[in-house]
Amino acid sequence: MLTRLRLAVFRVANTVEEELKLLPTLERSLVPLLSASSFLYSCILSVRRNFYQWGILKQVRLSLPVISVGNISWGGNGKTPMVEFIAQKFLACGTPPLILTRGYRGGDEVRLLESHFQGTRAKIGVGSDRVKAARGILCEYGVRDMNISELLSSYRSVDRSIELMEHNDSIGIVLMDDGMQHWKVCRDIDIVMVNAVSLFGNGRLLPRGPLREPLEALSRADIAVIHHANLVSELELIELRRRLHSLLPGSARIFTSAMIPQSLNQIRRKNYNYPGKVRNGQLYTYSVPLTTLQDSSVLCVSGIGCPGSLAGSLRQLGVRHIHRMDYPDHHIFDIRDIMAVKKKLTELETKLKDTPVIISTEKDHARCPDFFGSFEDYNVYILCSVLEIMDDSNAGMADFIALIAMKLERRK
Repeated sequence: MLTRLRLAVFRVANTVEEELKLLPTLERSLVPLLSASSFLYSCILSVRRNFYQWGILKQVRLSLPVISVGNISWGGNGKTPMVEFIAQKFLACGTPPLILTRGYRGGDEVRLLESHFQGTRAKIGVGSDRVKAARGILCEYGVRDMNISELLSSYRSVDRSIELMEHNDSIGIVLMDDGMQHWKVCRDIDIVMVNAVSLFGNGRLLPRGPLREPLEALSRADIAVIHHANLVSELELIELRRRLHSLLPGSARIFTSAMIPQSLNQIRRKNYNYPGKVRNGQLYTYSVPLTTLQDSSVLCVSGIGCPGSLAGSLRQLGVRHIHRMDYPDHHIFDIRDIMAVKKKLTELETKLKDTPVIISTEKDHARCPDFFGSFEDYNVYILCSVLEIMDDSNAGMADFIALIAMKLERRK
C-alpha cells in the first residue's frame, strides 16, 4: 500500500495541471492534500532560508574548499555519479577527496561509493550532519593543499599513478553529494544537476510536485549540468539551455552529461560454475558483453529516480522489447515484489512467446542484492554505467575541469 501511495504521489508530481483529470481516482483524490502540504513545505523552506541569511542559524566554513553537487528536484539527476566523476579527477592529480553523503534509505549510494573507491585514498563521510562528519575525518587524516596544475591536466587520463605514489592520506578537497539544500556548510562551488528526461515535472514544490526549491534557487548555481542529455532530442536540449540561461546567474556555465554503459554483469546462484566469477554472499556475478542484450526482450525492474533513463540506455544498446516495473526511488524490494515480478514474467512469456531477461541498475543491486538472486529460472543482468561530460568530447571535459580549478584558485 505504501509503495502504491508513493507511486501515486510521483505520478501527480509529474502531471501538468491540464492533464490531472486523466489520472486515476486515487491520484486525483490526493491533489488537495498534496497542495496543502506543499504550501506548508514552502513556508518552512522560506523560514529556514531566511534564518541562515539573517545569521540566526550559522553557516560553517570548513578548513578546505567545498564543492557541492545538488539539484532542485527529486532523484535521477546524476548527483552521485557527478561526485564520483569529480573525485576521480582529484585522485588522478594526487589530491585525496572527502566525499560527504547523507546516506539515504537503503544505503545504496553509500555502498556504491565505498565499492567504487575501495583501494583509493578517497574518504567517505556519512550522516545528515555534514559538519560533524567532515570534522571527524579531517581531524583524523589532516588537510593538504590542492595541486591545481595537475588538476587542469587530469582530464587527459584516468591514470591514478600520481595518487598511488602518494603515501600521505591527508585530504585536499571536500565534495558534498546532494548539498544544494544543505545551508549549514559554506560552499565554494555549487554545481546543480538537471534531468533532461523529467526536467521539473509540473513545476510545483514537494510533495505536490518534484521541486525541492523554487526554480529561482538556480540563481545560486555556479555550474549547471544537463544530465541524460543523450536521451532527448537536439531541439529539446536547445530549449532547455535557453530556459536555464534565463534562470542562472550570468557567470554560470552549462554543460551536458550522460550515463554511458560500461559493463553488464550477470547474476547466478553459487551452484553455477563460470570462469571469472566474483562471489557475492550466496550469489556470483560475472561480466558479459554489452552486446548480449541486442535483439532481446527485457523486463526492467528498478527503484531509481528516473527509470526512463534505464529504458533509454537499453534502446541505445539495441534491446528489442522493453517492459518496465518502476518502483519509487530507493525502494527496498521484498517478497511481495518477488511475486509481482514473477507474475509479470509469466505474463510476458505467454504474450511474447519468448523468455524475457531481467535487467536492473547497479544502484538497485547494491541496495537489494539478494532480491535479484530470486529468479533462478531467468537470466538476470545488472547494467553498470559511468558519467561522462558530453560537450565536444575532451574539449568539454577540459573546460569543465578548468572552470572548477579557476574557481578554487580564487579561494586561495
